[in-house]
Parts: sequence; structure tokens; C-alpha cells
Amino acid sequence: MPTTPSVSVILPTRNGLPFLSLAVDSILAQSVADLELIIIDNGSSDQTESWIQTVRDPRVVYVKLSEPGIGRALNYGLTFARSQLIARMDADDVSLPNRLELQVRFLNEHPKAVLVGSQFQFFASGRLAKATPLPTEDAKIRHHLSHGSPVLCHPAILFRTTAALSAGGYRTEGVGEELDFFLRMGEFGEIRNTPQILHYYRVSQESVSVASVSALSEAHQYALSCWRMRASGQPEPPLPEFQAYWHRRPAFAKMLTRVDEFGRIARRRSLVHRLWHRRVLSLAWLLVAGVCSPVRAKLHVSRFLDSIRERPDKHEVS
Repeated sequence: MPTTPSVSVILPTRNGLPFLSLAVDSILAQSVADLELIIIDNGSSDQTESWIQTVRDPRVVYVKLSEPGIGRALNYGLTFARSQLIARMDADDVSLPNRLELQVRFLNEHPKAVLVGSQFQFFASGRLAKATPLPTEDAKIRHHLSHGSPVLCHPAILFRTTAALSAGGYRTEGVGEELDFFLRMGEFGEIRNTPQILHYYRVSQESVSVASVSALSEAHQYALSCWRMRASGQPEPPLPEFQAYWHRRPAFAKMLTRVDEFGRIARRRSLVHRLWHRRVLSLAWLLVAGVCSPVRAKLHVSRFLDSIRERPDKHEVS
């Protein structure tokens, strides 16, 4: 690839087989052919490396990290990418063929925007389920982000490389790295979503662990704390200092957090049941999620009502 590609796609993976092949094929089949696909092996112990060696496409670049970590993998991709536009992709998802074409066009037509996502659908085992429509306008996206609701599908975003580097790249290790990144990117320009469905997000049938949801809550609260301090012109709290505060909160505050976390788990269980057409169980878990997380439920309802009022073009791109 002697010339600079139009888009660099960062795809971190860790034991991504057997779904990795479908994800890679969906990127290599994009209508934007002038791209590079950077696959970053984030500590795989399966046959990922052997499989990638069978991919005979010069646009594919394989990097194996000596020190695993999702934040480290994404940051490596930022510095390795040769294009001025970078797309994210997950190892078990599928991007529709015109995804990159439409997102590149969007950023070209909206110079104030530094990042654009898209609408998406959940899928598992050949089944599809609609997601609550995501807001498309910058102001509404910022409103949701400020409440800890990352209304962008992380593996479906495209962003400007210079803005990402200026924002400091990805800082949070482990889960929840996306909210911190979105909030900081918003300080360099507009954040938008396209109205079209351009991505399928795979949902695992495995139960979401309490530990992972707890880590997500802590990471999101740290991201919000840093954002508020930056907005007020004050230095961000060091992560160890925030963690000490987070774990010594009053028992009642911790209880409210645990209830909200169970609401997240309940929403995920509702989604899994919906994908498998277990409507009664899906509705029951959705009601539990609403009771446990009324603020999140209100945000979901507001997104749904906004989508009805605005009636955006949500057709699938083939």
C-alpha cells in the first residue's frame, strides 16, 4: 500500500475466532476499497495469528502486542494508522458495505464534526433486534453523554485522527474506555450519528458479570468526574485518588450504584430474550431495568420519542 489510504480501520481482537473472519470480510468488502485494516492482537491464545496468515489481502496489517490491554491496543492503532480518518471495528461485529463510504462523506460535508457514529442493530445467531434510535444531533448526544449514557455505538464510529491525538487518545484501561474518549473528543468539535443503520452489533448469550458492570460504572463515573473538572477549569483527579473516593462512599450511595448496575444487567437480559423471541421474559426484564435504573429508562424513552418526532431516514444500507 504505497499511497495513504482514505480510511484506517482499527480492529482489536482477543480470541476473536470464529467470528473474526466475518468481521474482517465485512471491512474488506466495503465500498471504500482504499483502506487499511489494522488488526491488533490483544493477547489471543486461540488460532487468531494462524488464521490471519491465511488472509491474502495487502490492505490487512497484523500487529501482536507484547502487553495486552484494550486501551493500549487502541492507542497503538491511533499512532500506527496512516489515514487522517480512523474507523473502529470489533472482532465479532459486522459493518454493512456502505458504512465507511457514508461516514467519510458525512465528515467531508460537516467540517465541524470530529466524530460520527451510526444507527445499528443487535444480532446473534442470525437473529436481528432493533436498538433504540440514537440521537443524530450534537447537542442531544452531548446531553446523553453528560448523564453517562454513551449514545454512540463504539465499534461503528469514524473520527478524525488529529482530533483523537489532540484529545490524548484512549486513557481508560479495561471496560468503559469509550465514554471518556467521547467526552474528550467533544471538546474538539461536534459529535454526530448518521440516521442510517450501518452496523450490526453482536450480543453474546453469556450472562453479563456483576464484576464487569461494576467496573463499567466506576470507569464511567471517573470519566464524568474528569469531564466536569475540565469544564470548570480545574485539574482532573488522579485515578488512584478517584478510586479511593469511590470505594469509601457511604453505604447508601454504594447500594444505589448496585441497584443501577443490576438495571444494566436486566436490560441486557431483556435484549437477549428479545433476540430469541421470548417476549414475555424480555418485557419482564425490561420492567426490572426501568425500576432499577429510572434515569437510564427516561433517557431511552426520550431517545425513542425524539426519533418519532424527527422521523429520520433509518433504512438499512445494502
